Amino acid sequence: MSPSEAYQEPKTPVRRFRWHLPIWLVLLIAFGGVTIATTATVGLAFYVAGLRNTVQLVGEIGGAKLQRIEDAVNAQLRPAADQANYLANILAQGQIDPNDDGRMRDLLLGSLAAISQLEAVAFIAPDYRTIWATGKSETGEHFSQVINTGALQTMRQILAQAKDRGQPSWSAPLVVESGPKDAMLVAISPVVREGVFIGAIAAGASLHSVAEGVTAALGTSGRDYFVMTADGHVLFHSSLSLLPTPLPGQEVLPEKATFVDPVLRAMPWPPGENRDTLDDPDDPEHRVDFFLIDFEAAGVDRLAAYKEMRGYGQIPWIVGFYLSRAQAEAFATTLNRAVPFAVAMVAISLLVSLWVGRAISRPIRALAEGSRQIAKLQFDAVPRLSSHLTEIARAADAQSQMRNGLKWLSHYIPKSLVPILMRSEEVLRSRDTDVVVLFSDIVGFSKIAEGRQADRIADLLNRHFSLLGRCIEAEGGTIDKYIGDSVMAFWGAPKAELDYGRRAQRAAAQIAINLAADNRRRAVKGLRPIRIRIGLHRGPAVVGNIGAPGRVNFTLIGDTVNIAQRLEQFGTTIDDGKSDAIVVASAEAIVDCPPEIEWIPLGSHVLAGRSTPTELFQLRLK
Repeated sequence: MSPSEAYQEPKTPVRRFRWHLPIWLVLLIAFGGVTIATTATVGLAFYVAGLRNTVQLVGEIGGAKLQRIEDAVNAQLRPAADQANYLANILAQGQIDPNDDGRMRDLLLGSLAAISQLEAVAFIAPDYRTIWATGKSETGEHFSQVINTGALQTMRQILAQAKDRGQPSWSAPLVVESGPKDAMLVAISPVVREGVFIGAIAAGASLHSVAEGVTAALGTSGRDYFVMTADGHVLFHSSLSLLPTPLPGQEVLPEKATFVDPVLRAMPWPPGENRDTLDDPDDPEHRVDFFLIDFEAAGVDRLAAYKEMRGYGQIPWIVGFYLSRAQAEAFATTLNRAVPFAVAMVAISLLVSLWVGRAISRPIRALAEGSRQIAKLQFDAVPRLSSHLTEIARAADAQSQMRNGLKWLSHYIPKSLVPILMRSEEVLRSRDTDVVVLFSDIVGFSKIAEGRQADRIADLLNRHFSLLGRCIEAEGGTIDKYIGDSVMAFWGAPKAELDYGRRAQRAAAQIAINLAADNRRRAVKGLRPIRIRIGLHRGPAVVGNIGAPGRVNFTLIGDTVNIAQRLEQFGTTIDDGKSDAIVVASAEAIVDCPPEIEWIPLGSHVLAGRSTPTELFQLRLK
């Protein structure tokens, strides 16, 4: 976030009209109307449904379940297609140069992080220069690479399909010769800039992962679903994840006739004369878009319902499920007991009132939990509530305003002060105390910033300060202020930990470690390293509220602050031009030294602006 964004006033949300009801009126409607309406409506509906025969009942259930299966498949695959189209539009509009490897790899890795269904995503140029990323690697982390895929048959097919069709499409199931070793369906989007084909985006979804996602979405009913191609090859099934992934060049999809599910193997395909329709010849409006197959498997009579699904390639897909005829008849028998069931519904309906009461209390409990999270300064954990109940809606609005105010307050003052301010202001009165002060400064920042746009400089500083801030706050330090490219932080106030001297040293060491890791990342992108100097000093200081009435800062003043800054400046005299972080500490700052940290003696030196020598040490990471 840039500084202009950080200090921008929050936009007032557009308030939409929402009607509200008092709680007493809701309870009155619930106790009276819900009981009567539920008993009459549900009892009548179940009684009528119970009079229907088994096949008609399967028809009523089948249409809804087949639609659920189709929706579950679409939910797993459409994000891949949407992401491919989105990435293709970015490149077609020239927002990112496809030849910029760093930005392209970041873009593709970001797509994987945003869309969980993606197995891999790639940009393929006409010369087969390919930038690809995957969420599966030998290390288990996200991985990206720039390679030439001209020798890979599958990548040539993907590029040719994108160029020939000129619009988004899906590949046939395939296994890429290099990269993720999963059978995939690939969403392909051509990239055309100013009428010229410059490549293709390919976003792959694993068949195994899609099958697992569909099974999870269907719940207990996911054990008997299947999705096949019209020519009898299994695409998705709850048992698909049990099958090994074929090698490149092998048949990608298992055949129904040899699949592990014995019921699916026994189902006749194509169905031929065994196929039934539920259309009613006496009622032209009673038409359905699916069929039934009556067959026997393992000595059990079964019914399978299926329908055609298009939009994922040249060959139509078949979505379906099966159940035993005994299950359908048992369900019909249950429905024929609609009359006693309706009587039982009377008693159940009485419990609806209790449910309504619990439903009303639920947002109240959420409000209480939100208040508890606010007290803990866990602002992002506070749920956003809305309700049609007047009293709850007002309380939710008040809590939201309080949350927003405290959240913004925590951006402008040290986080360690917020809980203290919420409890008492007495402990913040100015007082003398022993503290450890840390000063940091970026080496050669003027040269780094030279020629850069202001927003790019702000982004660089925000990232740098975030890196330092995490290390400081992880060790209980308080960030006092940001001065240009410098950071001032301290330990020992407002709350003095027994080991605050060690905490300060560990924070400085961790900053050096994290900065080195970040510079390795920058080197990969061809960016200059960010080097810093750090000064650490321990001594007395005046800590508290400093300023004029109406505008004060919780800060510290005294000679200890000046010495810490001089130590940071002293780092210029021992700078070897290579170290990521030059950390200089006074002897007072390292009296209590952690065993994992080593300090190199530098001797006594008279710091700038001082008359007495100070014994100095330099951090050496083990």
